[in-house]
Amino acid sequence: MILLDTNILTLFFDPTARALKNIDKAPQRVKHFIERCEKQRKKIVIPTPILSELLVLFKPEKQEEYFRIINNSKNFIVADFDKRAAIELAIMQSKLLSNNQRKKMLKDAWQKVKLDCQVVAIAKVNQVEAIYTDDKGMKTFATTNKIEVKDSSAFELPPKEAQMNIFEDKEGNPKAKVESHKKGIHKKPSGKK
Repeated sequence: MILLDTNILTLFFDPTARALKNIDKAPQRVKHFIERCEKQRKKIVIPTPILSELLVLFKPEKQEEYFRIINNSKNFIVADFDKRAAIELAIMQSKLLSNNQRKKMLKDAWQKVKLDCQVVAIAKVNQVEAIYTDDKGMKTFATTNKIEVKDSSAFELPPKEAQMNIFEDKEGNPKAKVESHKKGIHKKPSGKK
């Protein structure tokens, strides 16, 4: 099982979203990754705090549609912040306070830190293999608690997209057309027979 952070899930549901701007063709990469997980029958855990963060980004009719997709999918597992996660979070935060790691975490707003900690606790009690996130605070807390973290650079392009197209630039726009025959390259020299 793996866990995907909000910005990654956002791109899956809305490829036009402005998430993961630093990654070339991020929507295609995310879609390909999730489709690969589905083919490999790898479960994707969506903690309820992330589900809430995700759904609030969309209009009510889209919220219902996306929740239905998540809820009816065999691929996605919605994981609650339940008693086990609450106890795990208390243990994790106690270690955090005693290891002086709290200063690293407090660079973000406390409310965000609490949410990240809840997500990591949910991941731990659900035995998640890795968390995919670009969030530095969540990365710190997850690695401190011995959960593997991968960022969005781990997403590969689908095989078709990965092939270099010599007629397109990085953004997929057509390059200038080569019209050598119109520039006289293949013309016979004039005046000589």
